[in-house]
Amino acid sequence: MSKNADLAYREIRSMILQGKFAPGERLPERILVEALNVSRTPVREALRRLNAEGLVVFEPHCGARVPSLDPREVEDLYELSVTIESLAAGLAAKRATAAHVRALEQVLTQLEAAVERAEADLLECYTALDLQFHDLIIQATSNARLGTVLRQIVTRPTLVAVFLHYSPQQFQRSCSQHREIFEAIVSGDENWAAAAMRNHILAGKHQMDRAGAPQAIVESD
Repeated sequence: MSKNADLAYREIRSMILQGKFAPGERLPERILVEALNVSRTPVREALRRLNAEGLVVFEPHCGARVPSLDPREVEDLYELSVTIESLAAGLAAKRATAAHVRALEQVLTQLEAAVERAEADLLECYTALDLQFHDLIIQATSNARLGTVLRQIVTRPTLVAVFLHYSPQQFQRSCSQHREIFEAIVSGDENWAAAAMRNHILAGKHQMDRAGAPQAIVESD
């Protein structure tokens, strides 16, 4: 990828993650070219890369747009996520190695520090770290098939859809939930870990429901 294409990719990606493009909104090449002061070729390369990540979708005769989910799809995703992520947390409590625990703690520390700093890129930073934390839990299960299924459900835009509506207090609450999940896994208590994860996922769903987030974007580094 050229320098200009990489620049376009990072800028468009940042705008999507910050909610500057609404769910379902088109991304006309002409507008992006003018906004980024680059030619069409880098913009097209950037959009193709974002499409591969699930942050952009292409439609015939319409071009690129920010993806959206209808309420039924959101409900289906959360039903699956609650069940599978709770199972993963319980398995991690039984199977996590010392290396898994160290990696989880490192990401959790970064997550808490990001919320404490509350900088302008908090949404993007928190989303990336949250994905890392949950991916490490998957790794700790030593169940590759479970990981494959879960990564198809818990995606970057799904998380952005939730975090777009978070206040500073809600980011702090989410951090506390991650801390409890971590402590439950470290303790080896399968039931506690599963329950803590279930509460965490349902808290996110509640926030989406309150915000009317079925229109929010719903895929990952």
